[in-house]
Amino acid sequence: MIKDFCTLKKYIRADLYRYATSTTLKSFLRTWFTPGFRFSFWLRLTQFELHNFKGPLYIISLLVLRHYQFKYGIGIHPSTEIGPGLYIGHWGGIFINPMAKIGANVNLSPGVLVGQAYKKEGDGFGTPIIGNRVFLANNAKVVGDVVVGDDCVIGINSVLMQSIDEKSVAVGMPAKVHSHKGSSAYVGSYITYENI
Repeated sequence: MIKDFCTLKKYIRADLYRYATSTTLKSFLRTWFTPGFRFSFWLRLTQFELHNFKGPLYIISLLVLRHYQFKYGIGIHPSTEIGPGLYIGHWGGIFINPMAKIGANVNLSPGVLVGQAYKKEGDGFGTPIIGNRVFLANNAKVVGDVVVGDDCVIGINSVLMQSIDEKSVAVGMPAKVHSHKGSSAYVGSYITYENI
């Protein structure tokens, strides 16, 4: 999570790089008008304030984030653990359970749902853990106590309810692994947290 100002800057720069393949001020200003980046900026600021101050700036950032949640149709709570390099290419109908954990350099597409299975204990009860460099395609659903390995793809309109290994490409309803080509063709450019 974002516990200090240095980490906040790294997360914002990693997010920016996913959109502009640059972290300059010019890139920031140009990318500011991209809804996905604007949302992630306010998400990161609110996450920082949530863990540090909870003062007037927290209330302001929370209100602005709430405005963009409704405007863009993105339901991500500030307490959700999401690694650096978040990319929301298009928006609308994106809902992430606050208890889910999402790794670095993940792509979220319209209609994505990462949700909890509300069964009784066992038998899939819980929330997903999504690895690094994962591509969640349009209307992909990941539900329950599942682990999605690094470099995976969850295909269009797929419903994943079981864990998959790294570099898996899962499609269908329910989703099944069809190949191990990974997500390198879909995730695009990113920088590692250590290199920011």
